[in-house]
Amino acid sequence: MQENNRKFLLYEKVIFHMLSGVLLIIGVMLAITTLVGVLSNLAVCLAVWWNKKLRSQLSLFLVCLAVSDIGMSTSCMPFAVAIVVFRTQNIDAIFCYFNGFINSLFSLASILTICSISIFQYVSVVLPLEKQLTNFRCLVMVISVWIISGFLAMGPMMHWGRYDFTSNIFNCEFYNSSQKAQISYNITLSFAGFVFPLGLIAFSYISIYRTLRTHKSSIERTSAISSPPTQGASISVTTKIATTIGLIIATFLVCRTPFFVYLLLTVKASDYSFDFLGQLSFWAVYLHSACNPFIFAFKQAEYQETLTEIYQGCCLVLREGCCGNTKDKKKVKSTT
Repeated sequence: MQENNRKFLLYEKVIFHMLSGVLLIIGVMLAITTLVGVLSNLAVCLAVWWNKKLRSQLSLFLVCLAVSDIGMSTSCMPFAVAIVVFRTQNIDAIFCYFNGFINSLFSLASILTICSISIFQYVSVVLPLEKQLTNFRCLVMVISVWIISGFLAMGPMMHWGRYDFTSNIFNCEFYNSSQKAQISYNITLSFAGFVFPLGLIAFSYISIYRTLRTHKSSIERTSAISSPPTQGASISVTTKIATTIGLIIATFLVCRTPFFVYLLLTVKASDYSFDFLGQLSFWAVYLHSACNPFIFAFKQAEYQETLTEIYQGCCLVLREGCCGNTKDKKKVKSTT
């Protein structure tokens, strides 16, 4: 009996140390994702503030996306990192509801802003003459994104759904049960956070790609009559557009599908616990907020040039500051 108890205690210590290492790795990965998400999205806002030429309608949506992703990184992920590092699960109900509200608000705002960007690009490319998005309409779209996100995030506060602490994701999320109100809330979230955005994004970008291919073929016919065709340039442009569209849709599917599957499983089988899938789905959503600046903003040449200019300016200021300090010290020594 004593030997069995010793073996059991030994196994328990080994498992405890293994779990501690896993939790430490998760905490480090979350911290890195948080840092990348905050810095990259702040860089988008800084670039728009620095360069007046970037203050366009598209930049309005990009800044809105950056703000929502910064909110995800600064208000949600540090909470999860603190839970992982300090291993505490005693969360006050009011704070838990606030954390769940912030989680849902910024997550929905991020995905609905991506939908707005796809609508803006669809109208600009596919319907350039039939419809035009004015500055006022773009501002209304941005405000609507936050109103819809706030309304859906406030559902549990109005007894439509419920927020509860979940140890597997180290955060507060909607509670899963067999009650109709909570099931309807989860279904609404799955539609607003995955089904509708995926359909809209896929339709918009596929239509954009088809329009550009049609436009390219017409240009090739005209150039074949008037001048020698430049097929290499047109193929490279088409390839870049197809790559960008594929990257947008693929990133959305990779980062948002686990959350949708998790919602469906919790609705159909509320008595079972899907710990791994729940943890994976929320980490993927956080990763999406860190990837958005690289997909939508940093691929544009103007943003790259502006960020390069900001970096060079900061380096120049630091050099002048260091050189100025050394010159002042030399002057002081020479006078003494």
